Amino acid sequence: MDTPPPDLDVLVKRCISPSPNWREAMRLIEFCRLLALAYLNASSMNVRLLADRLGLRLENVAYDSIAELFARGEEGEFKELQRWAQAVGINRLGTAEEIYHPLRRLVLGAVHERVYYLYHDADPALARLIRNIKLALPKHPSVKRLPVNGEVLVVPRHASHLRLDLPAACPELLLPFVLERSTPRSSLRDILSALGDTLRAQTMYRRGCTVVEAALLTRMAYASCQRVEAQAATEDLPDPSVVEGDIRAVVQEIRVKMMQHYITRNRLTAEEGGRLLDVVRSILLDEFSTDDGEERGYFEHMRCVHQTITRDQYRSRYRVIVEYLAKRARTSLRSRLKARM
Repeated sequence: MDTPPPDLDVLVKRCISPSPNWREAMRLIEFCRLLALAYLNASSMNVRLLADRLGLRLENVAYDSIAELFARGEEGEFKELQRWAQAVGINRLGTAEEIYHPLRRLVLGAVHERVYYLYHDADPALARLIRNIKLALPKHPSVKRLPVNGEVLVVPRHASHLRLDLPAACPELLLPFVLERSTPRSSLRDILSALGDTLRAQTMYRRGCTVVEAALLTRMAYASCQRVEAQAATEDLPDPSVVEGDIRAVVQEIRVKMMQHYITRNRLTAEEGGRLLDVVRSILLDEFSTDDGEERGYFEHMRCVHQTITRDQYRSRYRVIVEYLAKRARTSLRSRLKARM
């Protein structure tokens, strides 16, 4: 989708009017949907795998990405579109080609935000890692963010040529080279430095990766390094029955806290509280006791105890509470296990 419709300038300016015509609005919505879909189809394999894992079609993700851009106000106007038009100075842009590029950036930004929230729902730990990498990049000495065709890449800060014409390397291909430059005690800053050195040395692949790919690579590097330490310390771990006993004790602590802060204040019903306790128990067992090789996000744990819940219901009603309770429970359990070792 590289060629805008010849009347895009007229179309956009009419759609940001106080009373946009519905036919023209539908034309603009369809054009933005095609922009979002084209970007998703050309995106990294990780995004497509995530959509498959969640049972989502890329067409639906494209629609969801632009939905808020076309949310109507009380008078029927497109509020977000009007805000964007004012920010970019739409009246100074006279041709369809001049309007196309800022509009494309707007749509791709909405796609990035939607993909981030998909990761947040499916994999909260990875979402936090993505956020931490974004915060670390501006002042990092070895790597930086570089917008390229609407996609934000992590690239070496001092590379002379990024070779963006070459194909992208998947995280699994880069992992061995990053591990050579890492240790089990490497910080995020050290991992990103190793990633920068690895990208700079590439000759068959482009010298850059997306932020999501950098996060996946960082997590795989941590997991590989920590697995070596874990194998050496296995004999020092408490017996599984002891761990499960500590989990029961921690869940009881969370039950008391939930009663004090949520149920007695009518923020949750007793039935909802019972479900969330089951979710916390499932999270702790999954992380500290069972090892089936499968990683589950908080929403997947929630769906195991509440099969009919939707992602929107989870996000609006339960997500903040689940993340808070899981964090408290995890900290308490780690303290108990550390005291036994």
